[in-house]
Amino acid sequence: MKQRLFILGATGSVGREFIRQVLAFDQEFCEIVGLASSRQFVFDASGFAFEDEAAVQVKLEENGSEYGELQDFLNLVADPVVFVDLTAGKEDLLAFHLAVIQNTLHRIVTANKNPLALGSMDDFKTLTQDPLRYRADVTVMAGGGPVGFVQQRTLIQDEIVSIQGCFSGTLTYILSELDHGMKSFSQIVRDAKESGYTEPNPWDDLNGVDVARKVLILARYAGFEVNFEDIDLEPLIAEQFGDLEGAAFLDSLVGLDDNFEMCRVEAERQGNVLRYVGQIEVEGDQVKLQVRLQEVERDSAIGSLSGTENIMVAQTRYMSDPIPHVIKSRGAGLEVTASAMRLGVLEG
Repeated sequence: MKQRLFILGATGSVGREFIRQVLAFDQEFCEIVGLASSRQFVFDASGFAFEDEAAVQVKLEENGSEYGELQDFLNLVADPVVFVDLTAGKEDLLAFHLAVIQNTLHRIVTANKNPLALGSMDDFKTLTQDPLRYRADVTVMAGGGPVGFVQQRTLIQDEIVSIQGCFSGTLTYILSELDHGMKSFSQIVRDAKESGYTEPNPWDDLNGVDVARKVLILARYAGFEVNFEDIDLEPLIAEQFGDLEGAAFLDSLVGLDDNFEMCRVEAERQGNVLRYVGQIEVEGDQVKLQVRLQEVERDSAIGSLSGTENIMVAQTRYMSDPIPHVIKSRGAGLEVTASAMRLGVLEG
């Protein structure tokens, strides 16, 4: 029986790549029955026949109907579908996810971190109580393995002792470029934005919130009753920069160049480099979540990162120093994210 897909965020860059891959590789196993952008949708319970990704976009643009709330879709869809969430929605997506899991037999495969991080711990438990119905592997390291690892270790009572990692390809790129001492911090951020490595507003990377949400998701999957407010979060740059946008934001970063260079030189003097690290530390019955800039040894697993690499270094009851469990992968990218979402669909 084919998986019936209702794709949210179908017109975004990841949505387009996901659809392209499904049409190229998965038509034997999947059929697209619904598509939605932020304003319009199309739905046909018998499925659509598309030749290519471009035809999908044309269908939505020419035949799409406006909708009010996402939960309106639940009145349309009778037989079970897989809602594929490739949006960046926040509270509206949390409410939709909860409605799907609580009130229907539909499945969700999501790359959207917000439903798992914005809600309460009770919301998290509701969403994730059936791993086959709710797949969120892609929310951390583009499905590279951290979520599955934490789930598996927790299932067999191999408690998490600590997790350290770099969970932002953007921040790894910026800080690993800084290692070379060839460019200023402000120039590296400018280059990263021009290369498409940052969010449209780079503050959304530099404030550390994205990393903090990933740390929260891992901690919750490990069974810890924690909320976003429990994270000791230090943005890479001061909060005041969040008030600026566009050229004004980029120009303002010049004022940080001397400080970042001083920090780089001091770290280098100690044989270290700078990395933006998210970590979970368990001490007795207490868990500590922290996200901040750190000096780490240049030759360590975290210190050796370059480009847009992500890494998780985990220690558990059975897997600890001198050989912790290390997962290193690309943390983003259209193709890798879309392929991981397809895996979530097909494994259900």
